[in-house]
Amino acid sequence: MNEFYGVLSPEPSELELQNRALARKAAREGFVLLKNENALPLKNQKIALYGMGARKTVKGGLGSGSVEERYSVNIENGLKNAGFVITTARWLNDYDTEYNTTYQAYVDMVEEKIKGLTNPMQIIPLAHSFVYRYPSGRLIDAQDIAESDTDTAVYVLMRQAGEGSDRKLEKGDYYITDTERANLITVAESYTHTILVINIGGTLDLGFLDEIPGIDAVVQFVQGGEEGGNALADVLSGRENFSGKLADTIPMHYEDIPFGDEFSYLNGDLENEYYKEGIYVGYRYFDSFEKEVRYPFGFGLSYTTFDWKVLSAEASVTSSAVPVTAKVEITNTGSVSGKEVLQLYVSAPQGTMHKEYQRLAAFIKTPSLAPDETYIAEICFDFKDCASYDENSASYILEAGDYVVRIGNSSRNTHEAAVIRLAEAKVISSHKNCCVKTDDFEELTAPSRENTYTVTSLPLDLSAMLTQEFDYSEPQVAETAKEAAILDRLTLEEQSQLLMGGELQRVPAGARDIHGAAGKTATNLLEKGIRNVVFSDGPAGVNIANRLCKKADGTFALPTIPERYNWGILKQMASRMCSTDGTMVYRYATAWPVELLLSQTWNTPLLTQIGKAVGQEKN
Repeated sequence: MNEFYGVLSPEPSELELQNRALARKAAREGFVLLKNENALPLKNQKIALYGMGARKTVKGGLGSGSVEERYSVNIENGLKNAGFVITTARWLNDYDTEYNTTYQAYVDMVEEKIKGLTNPMQIIPLAHSFVYRYPSGRLIDAQDIAESDTDTAVYVLMRQAGEGSDRKLEKGDYYITDTERANLITVAESYTHTILVINIGGTLDLGFLDEIPGIDAVVQFVQGGEEGGNALADVLSGRENFSGKLADTIPMHYEDIPFGDEFSYLNGDLENEYYKEGIYVGYRYFDSFEKEVRYPFGFGLSYTTFDWKVLSAEASVTSSAVPVTAKVEITNTGSVSGKEVLQLYVSAPQGTMHKEYQRLAAFIKTPSLAPDETYIAEICFDFKDCASYDENSASYILEAGDYVVRIGNSSRNTHEAAVIRLAEAKVISSHKNCCVKTDDFEELTAPSRENTYTVTSLPLDLSAMLTQEFDYSEPQVAETAKEAAILDRLTLEEQSQLLMGGELQRVPAGARDIHGAAGKTATNLLEKGIRNVVFSDGPAGVNIANRLCKKADGTFALPTIPERYNWGILKQMASRMCSTDGTMVYRYATAWPVELLLSQTWNTPLLTQIGKAVGQEKN
């Protein structure tokens, strides 16, 4: 970046190309293979491709979740780029026609609703409050099947949500539509191999898998960023192996989610939400209540298999931590290379405080292991993290008893590895309750569950080791002489503006602005020596305008209005807001896979790389 906050060449920069490759790697490491009955890797170069997400593949969320990237690869083009031949152009073209018709009707409706408004800050949220639902496409017919000339089909279920358009418990969102159900039945009956790809930022009810035989493979695609289509082709083809694991539990049915019927609009109260589940969220609930699940937390298949055994477990005590390390031998027992994710869970003794049956304490993702290759992994965690919070004393406490350490590759596939014994309770840290509960409601309580175990070979008795007090104090705020001098020049009201941030739209003289960004720090305090910092609100990448025109007077203008803001009065204002008379500046950012997909990589060094890459783009 330079004084233009971008580059002058329209060609992809070296940084852009590097980040594109990194985004592709992250996406394919995050895809989760949920089911595979000899359908993958793909064996036929001809693919029958169906579903709303085939061409309209969703890369990320709406609103603040959007990124103005240079390009995005959908699933159809990703398969084509990998050398596959898509043989269902007729169905896909018909879908495009239906989409264009329904989307234009949607735009016309919204334009009518916002007619007469002149304030962009009214127009944008109102326009986005009307949610467009993608069509399911027409029914797949005999001609589609015959013309496809293949034994392999890929069907892409897609949903879109984001800022201003939450998910709904209805057909076309959390449930499949009647057309989707009929098409999945047709595809499963007509092709030898049927692969279902789920292109959704969360999940949906997968109960239809029990009702429709013949769906041979299921892939949790989530939202793969700009390289999602290419990354999916990498793993479907077998050129790369699946190594993603679920970062959430997929329940049998929505009704299995605790208090799911009281969420958002379902209970008629959009002003108040009562989180009655307490600590029993996700796998903590399903494991503690022994609920059957469709796919457990941490689950994910591979094209190969792995075995592991615990070699040792050791603990020590420092002034600030109680590190516990398990050494595990992992062996690739299959026929292709792959990576495994080992997860370490701890079951705390059931004492007087709420405790889940087990909590994830540590994990490690191996490097790619060749067939028969063995890797020695060290999985480490701080035993202090096994403490529970006691509201009455406002302290974290390790209760007395046996803490069972389990290691496996999902929350439902673990083996006892060690037992950590504590003879008496230990207070880890003391605090004070700042935000006490103001409304009276009861939190969920798990049934008593005996913490049984059989392991005896690796007992770790910390009773005699945990004797000293741990170093802990409430964080102290210290200011430098420079900071003190600046704050002394500010009135109390001006100091409060440091916490409020700058105005979203107005940019005072001398303040820096970046078109497309959504936040600023303290635009009214420039004369007091407080610099203005501009923020981007894109959680999937740097969310700023991808092109600008620097005019002769030194100001910047948009060459065009982004489509998502091209509504009503904004269209009429375009001639004044936009210009191409000057120097074009290019600021294409990377559209990264969404956070859920990144978390499914379970690859912390990779996520560190992505964090640094996002920082480079922002600079």
